Formats: sequence, C-alpha cells, structure tokens
Amino acid sequence: MKKSEYQPRVAYSSWLVKRAERAVGAALYDVLRDLGITPSQYGVLQALVRLERASSAELARAVFVTPQAMTGLIAGLERQRYIKRKPLKSSRVIEATLTPLGRRVFDEATERVGRIDAQLVSNLSGDEVLALHSALERCVDAFESDGESRPEAPDDLVEEQTARA
Repeated sequence: MKKSEYQPRVAYSSWLVKRAERAVGAALYDVLRDLGITPSQYGVLQALVRLERASSAELARAVFVTPQAMTGLIAGLERQRYIKRKPLKSSRVIEATLTPLGRRVFDEATERVGRIDAQLVSNLSGDEVLALHSALERCVDAFESDGESRPEAPDDLVEEQTARA
C-alpha cells in the first residue's frame, strides 16, 4: 500500500488506526477468500475453538458484532459445514460447535492470519511490538473503562458477508 498523500489536520491518531484497520482487513479478506470465510467468520471459528460451544449472543460479543449480524455469519459457516448447531435441552438457546472440517479450516486460516499479523509488525522491533500492543490496549481502555455507553460502529463488512453467504 502506498503512503497516502492525504493527512487530516485533526484526529490524526484515529485516521492512522482506521488506515491500519483497512489495510489489515483487505489483506485478511485476500488470504481467507479461498477458504470460503471472511475475517469475521474466522473470528467466530476462533471463539468456538476457545469456548468449545457458544450461543449466538456469546459469539456476537466475542467478535464485536450485533446479534443480528451474527445470524448471517453463523448461517454461512453452518451452510459450509464448518459449524453445527443444536438446541440446549433446557432452554430455547441454540449452541454452535466446530465440526472437524471447521477445525481444519480454522487451523489453515490461523496460519494465514498469523502471517498477516507478522507482516503488520514487520517493520517494528520486538520492543516496539510490545509498546504498540500496550499503547493500543490503553487506547481501547480510554473508551471502555470510563463506563460511558457509546453507540456501536456500523458493521458494514457484515452486510457484505451476509450478502455473500
């Protein structure tokens, strides 16, 4: 990606974070496309690996999308047989679990995502990577730890994913 000639006079930090997010997002879409998943669907698979089983609401919280958006993500993964869902006996909640095929796709996707993450920080030293992680965590904390409720950002990518699913 060539360096942008445009630089805002205000909100430069926010602009840089958004620019990085767009570059990483495009790279993730490229490396995951032939596996039939989007970056958000990879996040669902990753959450299921960690949680083993989860409801749609739990998965939505884990990957930062609305429950409505999660419906499309899950439908696509279920259609490809990467996950399976079944209702819990004691409630109306339907839990999702990873299938063996989903686990193989997740493992391959994880290798690819790891390469993208390595590329993202390839111009940084180990200490700079640690400093970046620390700085970004503190930036997120500035919004999450004050107790104020903020509106969710629109998930324009989920609309694309649902249309493709």
